[in-house]
Amino acid sequence: MLTQFGLRILAAIAIATLGLWGARVVRQAVRRMMGQRHLDVTLVAFAGNLAYVGIIAFSAIAALGQVGVDTASILTVLGAAGLAIGLALQGSLSNFAAGILLVLFRPFKVGDFIEGAGASGYVVEIQFLSTLVRTRQNKLAIIPNSELVEGKIINHSTEPYIRVDVTISVDGREGAKRVHRVLLEEVQRRPLVLADPPPTVGLMALGEGAMQFMVQAWVATPNHYWVVHFALNEAIKERFDREGIRLPEPPLTEMAEAIREALHDGPTDGAADEGAAKGDAEGEGDVGDDRPEPESGAALGAVANLGVGGDRVGSDPQGDGADAGAGADAG
Repeated sequence: MLTQFGLRILAAIAIATLGLWGARVVRQAVRRMMGQRHLDVTLVAFAGNLAYVGIIAFSAIAALGQVGVDTASILTVLGAAGLAIGLALQGSLSNFAAGILLVLFRPFKVGDFIEGAGASGYVVEIQFLSTLVRTRQNKLAIIPNSELVEGKIINHSTEPYIRVDVTISVDGREGAKRVHRVLLEEVQRRPLVLADPPPTVGLMALGEGAMQFMVQAWVATPNHYWVVHFALNEAIKERFDREGIRLPEPPLTEMAEAIREALHDGPTDGAADEGAAKGDAEGEGDVGDDRPEPESGAALGAVANLGVGGDRVGSDPQGDGADAGAGADAG
């Protein structure tokens, strides 16, 4: 009896050992066979790991059955436990199923630059539950697979080139053809901009005192996108300075509104009371001298010329003449 049990234990150990060795061999074989067919690296790793885990689980059940453990009851318990765990971890299971879909349908592969689930960057690895993405800031974003499957994915690496759009606004008094020529020359000088398809420049919109141009350039990889975007803005600004091309100015109404608000901001109540008392005291010695200060008069005149406000300063055209007449009578 003891000898038979010992033999069963030895057999179970042998089954477990052979199962572990076989799992490693099968994983390597699957990876080698799929690699020879030049399949995706992610799919190769996923299939190899799946075969490895499956053989290990089968070997463990076979070893337990060899030593006399009722495997049927174990499978029943595992099934019930799996159901309970599945209900508790349904989010993880959905991520696992989404990972299988990502590997099978391959909307992206390792090395692609993607946007999805609020993150953008290069795909590092597609795991069972999540996808690792390295962002442009060299941060590792761990995205659940279900969010990628259920949301929108933008893959920037499927096409041989991508487009860079730069919006430029200039003064409306500039010549449209001249600005078009300058922009086209600058975008064609960028070494990272592709000649085919050729870059384009167009007048996109006309605004209040401004023209808005759109510069479209094509680059080979996502790495060149921001390099060309920044270089174009800098080169266009320097060229505008040399050519004397003006940028849009703020509308005159905004400037006039700012001057009016500045003039209407009077002194505080205490300062106003002191000024009024001082004016009353000085008014007894100098009657009729109510002319504004030179700076205030110039500012009020500027507002009057701009046509700001409901009441124009100096609305009485005879005011100066009346004052002059009063002075003559006093003399």
